[in-house]
Amino acid sequence: MKAIIIVILLIYLRQTVSLECELCDGPCRCSGPYLYCDNLNLTSALSCTDPPRTIDFSYNKIEVINWELFANSTAQNQYCHNNFRNNAITASTGTYRTNQCNRVILSLGYNALRELPSGFFVTDSGGGELFEFSFYVSNNRMRNIARGSIIVHNIIGTLTIYFDNNEISYIPSGAFDFHVSRTFTLYLRDNYIVSLSSTEFSHWLEISSQSLTIYVEANNITTMEYTEELAFLKSNITVRIYISNNPLVCDCNLRWIADTNSSIRQAIQASGLPFAPRCKTPDILKEHTLMSLFRQNFTCPPKLDPNATLNVQAISGKQLSLRCPFAKADPPVEFYDWVFTPSNPPPSPISGWDSQFATTTKTDQLIINNFSSEGIFKCTPLFPKSSVSVDINVSFDNSHETSTEEKINKKALFCS
Repeated sequence: MKAIIIVILLIYLRQTVSLECELCDGPCRCSGPYLYCDNLNLTSALSCTDPPRTIDFSYNKIEVINWELFANSTAQNQYCHNNFRNNAITASTGTYRTNQCNRVILSLGYNALRELPSGFFVTDSGGGELFEFSFYVSNNRMRNIARGSIIVHNIIGTLTIYFDNNEISYIPSGAFDFHVSRTFTLYLRDNYIVSLSSTEFSHWLEISSQSLTIYVEANNITTMEYTEELAFLKSNITVRIYISNNPLVCDCNLRWIADTNSSIRQAIQASGLPFAPRCKTPDILKEHTLMSLFRQNFTCPPKLDPNATLNVQAISGKQLSLRCPFAKADPPVEFYDWVFTPSNPPPSPISGWDSQFATTTKTDQLIINNFSSEGIFKCTPLFPKSSVSVDINVSFDNSHETSTEEKINKKALFCS
């Protein structure tokens, strides 16, 4: 009796597997809920009369995905896991149906996506909460992400998006439309991101209910704006930010992050010491970890005024007024060092200067009475020390002397 039951069971299983395989188009092979169409040089995806839960179209030559091809079923848990890695995909059409999947995986890594166009991935409005949604678009050549490119009508429990190794510099407002009830993880490593603000950071805080983790390592981030901190203060979720291997400029614009109560500081610290971001510039702070610095370490040295006057004409024997043309120092410059190199030795020392023709002022203004020699003034803002300086060339206004001489000659001629 046992033998008969076993034989009947084997026949049933064989018929079931054979039936599934017969219902798959073309050269694909089936195994239970899996459809394997990988590495077949296909230029378009194929469908099954009896749709599987998992499809694998990796390593083919598919250029466009037609989601309607997989929309012929209303059964539960079908077309939930979709692997389209290593193709030539540049676009998609139609609407993706979740078919009441608990978990949805869409893998589009190693394709030719230059952009994520509007409506690239749109779900239908049916079904309940998605327990998990994973979207892989790593290792493409993607530069642009359009508004409305990903729209998920279902509430998502756990969302993971992989945008690693692309050419993304900016994510526009409204690019993604979804809500996450638990955790959201966004991978943006190895892109061209210049700031957290350009990733729609404040929007991620709004759509996440419990926790948010962002990986922005190896981008072009030089600073973080205080507006990002203000957006953070409105949120009550747990956040981790991985921001190492970026060319951070540790100047006065980042001073706010030295505050131990900073939410972004705490989010970066939560990523752990091995992932601690380090300063790229200035040289004095290079390779220092961002979290090891105090408020006084974050300074902005003075910069040369682009409208500065570096060639000044003066009148011999009159008052000379110069300005050291540096600005935007934070904290402000306390002293300015002046060194004068005369073209010809002056007939008398400059009052208040030392024997080396040097002096110090507390403001950027220098005033000399009875100035009597042309030459070059080198000005250096002490901040408290500085490697920047500028030369101001001072020459006499000969036109004034000529005008005076002409008046004397005219007066003499008139008298004669």
